Amino acid sequence: MSFDSAVSGIRRFLLSRRFFMLLVIIGTAVFVAGSVSLGIPPPEGYGAPRVAPVQVAGVVLFVLLICFILVVSDDITAVFCPFLILCVFACDCYNSFDTFIRFWWLGIVAAAALIFHFVRYRMPLKIGKSFYGILAAGASVLLGGIGFITAKDYFAPISVFYTLALSVGMAVAYLLVRSQLSRDVDYDRMDKYAEIMYVMGVFVCLESVWNILIRLEPIIATGCIPEIQQHNNFATFMLFALPFPFYFARKNRAHLLTALLMLLCLFTSGSRGATVSVIVLLPFLIAYFLITSNDPARKKSNLIIGALISVAGIVGVCAVFGAFSRIDGGFISNHESRYKLIKRAFRSFRRNPFFGAGLGYTGNIDIYLPKKGAFYWYHSMPLQIIGSLGIFGIVAYGYQALSRVAQVVRKLTPVTATLGLSYLGVLVMSCFNPGEFVPVPYELMTVVTFAMLEACAESTSALKNV
Repeated sequence: MSFDSAVSGIRRFLLSRRFFMLLVIIGTAVFVAGSVSLGIPPPEGYGAPRVAPVQVAGVVLFVLLICFILVVSDDITAVFCPFLILCVFACDCYNSFDTFIRFWWLGIVAAAALIFHFVRYRMPLKIGKSFYGILAAGASVLLGGIGFITAKDYFAPISVFYTLALSVGMAVAYLLVRSQLSRDVDYDRMDKYAEIMYVMGVFVCLESVWNILIRLEPIIATGCIPEIQQHNNFATFMLFALPFPFYFARKNRAHLLTALLMLLCLFTSGSRGATVSVIVLLPFLIAYFLITSNDPARKKSNLIIGALISVAGIVGVCAVFGAFSRIDGGFISNHESRYKLIKRAFRSFRRNPFFGAGLGYTGNIDIYLPKKGAFYWYHSMPLQIIGSLGIFGIVAYGYQALSRVAQVVRKLTPVTATLGLSYLGVLVMSCFNPGEFVPVPYELMTVVTFAMLEACAESTSALKNV
């Protein structure tokens, strides 16, 4: 076997379902082993650093695997699945800055692999409509706090990281990924991306089910699912993934079982934002399934299935709200830091209406003390924009959101609808969580989503021309 044929075989394997399943198995093994070694954390230890050696080893392994793929594969899509699996199980490594900073050298290895990939397999730069929204949002982030925030806070290491990552970083990421996605491939690009997102969603479900199984005793005793530290992160990943079982269900309705599993995991995650997001997203998903299903002869049965999913969704929502009603304060309490941060966001807006208080503003430390390596979130994307970026940020992020929606609805197809619904899920979730203000993975995933939308539209147009 020649060297070229060996490399070609490796590249095919890296985009195969066998490889995706292998990643899920390894990721699940790392998660379960870490969970077993640490045990169930007591409520008072929610914020304590809890990282098992096997989890650290898993993170290092996946980072090195991603670097290897960047070197040997000319297709950037091959990186997506291991990257997403890494992000999901790394969420369990909560408050672990001091643990992972010791592996700073991995950043150098990853940067070298990225540079090698984009130089060795370079493609002409492509700029689509998504780019201008990224530029507008990035400019508002860079200017956030001007005239208000101190130079010390603006140039603090964490502030600089998030500011540059959400501005320059996202612009560069878009240009590189979008250009790489213009490469000719011998598979359906959307189907492959949908498979990857599908696999990620299944992986999150496996982790969610495991968290429930190891907590069965307190669940049975209280009738409520205890909050776990990564519940909002798990919910965000599942909302990204939820439309893709519906995408495949157009041809094979068995995939709706996966969609129901994801819905169940969302309802049992303990995430209030996830519950509201499902209320918004589910009607669109059902309408999408009913309208785009390929078999007209099954319209009647599809209506019945859609109705059953709706009922399941209603029951799930009622159950979640009922569970929260048995908790002191209900769905939201005016004693929560989230509630207090609403007032603080508008106070910051009034004090500097044009540019807000900036991402590096530390004046809310009396309400919320971030973990090491994070900045002072308002725990809501709209509040973050209002409080940190002011009018300029509202206009910039509003333009970005509207331009993204326009891309989806301008030429509505099953592909654009699926990707648009994926974006809708995380957008609604971001109203109750930092969401898109987390550069990696959530904003990066959003940027990739629209780069993929543009690439699929480009491929379709090219095919029609042929």
